[in-house]
Amino acid sequence: WLSFLAEAGAMLADSLDPGMTIAITGQIVVPRLATWCAVYLDDERGRPSLQQVWHEDERLIGPVRAALEEAGESEVEGAVVRVPLVARAKRIGTLVLGQAAGEPLRGERLLVAESIARRAALAIDNARAHDELRAAGHPLQRSLLPATMPVVPGVDGSSRGTVMGILPER
Repeated sequence: WLSFLAEAGAMLADSLDPGMTIAITGQIVVPRLATWCAVYLDDERGRPSLQQVWHEDERLIGPVRAALEEAGESEVEGAVVRVPLVARAKRIGTLVLGQAAGEPLRGERLLVAESIARRAALAIDNARAHDELRAAGHPLQRSLLPATMPVVPGVDGSSRGTVMGILPER
């Protein structure tokens, strides 16, 4: 389990994209810890919003998602465990893990799932913060660039975004 947690932590820490981080969380959990899982993130008002669903049988992702959206975990067969996603002492969502009937998640596997949830919550929170900083930085970066390219006699220049190529005079 220790090597599994180390690999999971490294995978989660490598992503700065919130959607990718959520996807990685599902790939880590299914099928090693659960038959299916779902990630809910709390919106601005603290209400859970279903972000993603995974199932070890890809054909069942749609039906599980539909059941979760319509009636919640009570409509999905088997044992279900809800693990809070907490980052920096703030709850940001819930990781829901489902197993076949008669196979509840407990003991070591539950401890591992809780550890994965802590790592995933921190990675998701970091990715969100990175997105916010990047969104704030783009207008600042654009405001620092000149409105037009300077004309230098004897130099043919072109620009595309932040890449500039200078060609020798012909």
